[in-house]
Amino acid sequence: QCHVNYGEWEEDIETWWSLDPDTRPDLRQWLCVDKLQVCCPPDHYGPSCSPCPVLGDNGKVCSGNGKCKGGGTRKGNGQCQCNKEYSGDKCDQCSEGHYQSF
Repeated sequence: QCHVNYGEWEEDIETWWSLDPDTRPDLRQWLCVDKLQVCCPPDHYGPSCSPCPVLGDNGKVCSGNGKCKGGGTRKGNGQCQCNKEYSGDKCDQCSEGHYQSF
């Protein structure tokens, strides 16, 4: 989302560039998340950048085996989209044809 709008945001980018390099924040966070509010931080989604709500027993979003739908954007529903090898609401189960190895 941010790259497409570079021309419209050139002044803001120049303002960020003029900040002290030792203390200026990450460009994506400063411009897209904080200033323009077109993106969310990682593992946050939706219009108000809510934290992705589905944590596995290991404390990771989608058990570390998938992605939060809309994560990093102002879209999505926060539910898990599992990698193909995993299934379940938390992406904590093997999908059909895949088995846990020890």
